Amino acid sequence: HLPAMRTHAIDVVGAGDVFLSALITSEVAQEKPQMGIYLGSALAALHIGRLGNAPSSLFETQHFLKQRHELAISTNQ
Repeated sequence: HLPAMRTHAIDVVGAGDVFLSALITSEVAQEKPQMGIYLGSALAALHIGRLGNAPSSLFETQHFLKQRHELAISTNQ
């Protein structure tokens, strides 16, 4: 079980498409299913955090994941 990433939702339209796109891309790249779910969850969380259907840049995605990782480390200490 991999929980969804918490975020403030502004516009949820397209979140499922974003999640599924990341999952399929990871599958095609022969990544483990957990990686696709993790990336899908992250990209969907980024997507619903803003209005409209603008794609997330690589920089935005890396920054978002770094923040989540630092948060997970600080809450586990």
